[in-house]
Amino acid sequence: MKGSIFSALIIVLGFSCNEKEQINSNKLNFCKVTRCVFENADTSYILNYTWTENIQNSSDGSINEYNNYGSVTKNIQAADTFIYEYEDCKNYCKMTKQIHKSLDTTYVINFTWVGDTQKLEDNILAIYNSNGYLLKSYRGMLPVTYNYEDCETFCKMISKSVHNSQITYDWEGNTQKGSDGSIFEYNERGYLLRSSEYGNTYIYTYQNCN
Repeated sequence: MKGSIFSALIIVLGFSCNEKEQINSNKLNFCKVTRCVFENADTSYILNYTWTENIQNSSDGSINEYNNYGSVTKNIQAADTFIYEYEDCKNYCKMTKQIHKSLDTTYVINFTWVGDTQKLEDNILAIYNSNGYLLKSYRGMLPVTYNYEDCETFCKMISKSVHNSQITYDWEGNTQKGSDGSIFEYNERGYLLRSSEYGNTYIYTYQNCN
């Protein structure tokens, strides 16, 4: 049962074309993505987003609602609705509850926090730094460790390690280049503008990002 809870959590936290940054945001007056372009050797697609205050409507029919810090509070996809609750958004929003509602079932996952450590039942799920960036994640089969430098504006990842494998990153301004050939470009506030990884490219456009 515990394994199935972890698997559900991984699926729910992955929004396909949304900006790929830490799930816990601390950016008051957050940048609002208005367009996402995906490209690889086989296919491409574009998602456009419109906003009414903190409610985002996607051209694929999905709807996201955000709090003022840019953390998702509700995600609606066809027959599935995901609801997220947080506490203590002073430095970053700490998720305390996740609810998944489908046509005939409702699942609730509660999280507890000890400082910057998020726990599921008696298991450590993730450890964050004081800015809300992941230091260690236990969501997958093996723990993943992240290291950063220069957290003045946004934290710049310099390495990611899984078991005996490590990817290191060099930075040129706000461009991050990985030892695996990946490239990520960010704006001055740390929002992802472009990513190129494993043959897949994502390009993001924002509003309200001054």
